[in-house]
Amino acid sequence: PPPPPPPPPPPPPPPQNEECKVSPKRDGRRHGQSCFTVNTTDCVGKSSKDLFSYVAASLGWKELDLPSSKSQQPSIFCVMQSADLLKRLPLSPGSWISRYLAAPDVCDKGNFARMLRTAQDLCSDGYFSFSPQTWVLPEELQDFRAVL
Repeated sequence: PPPPPPPPPPPPPPPQNEECKVSPKRDGRRHGQSCFTVNTTDCVGKSSKDLFSYVAASLGWKELDLPSSKSQQPSIFCVMQSADLLKRLPLSPGSWISRYLAAPDVCDKGNFARMLRTAQDLCSDGYFSFSPQTWVLPEELQDFRAVL
């Protein structure tokens, strides 16, 4: 198999004394405050937390890993599950929730196997040769037994 790709470079240091890109007149913040706080408490997977942490650091935004959602500062809450999304409601003004729709479906092994199989039907032979032969049980039990 090919070697894994190199890790991404470390994020640049946050900008020093740079004014927030959002107009202070619109949201009441004072000059020099960070635009957002990025709350990664609900990022349960290491890859997603690493990604959100990298983006926050690259943009000079403060990252928090605290369960409290009562901040008055505009915040971006990074969530993976619908339940985590719902517990953040209602949001304070100027805050957002970032969630990849259908991420739990893609992470489910059975669903992922079905998606990969569909994609294989659309591509040339050998395009997905990195993927081992997979059966989704119980719906493919007969096929699995035939191989045994």
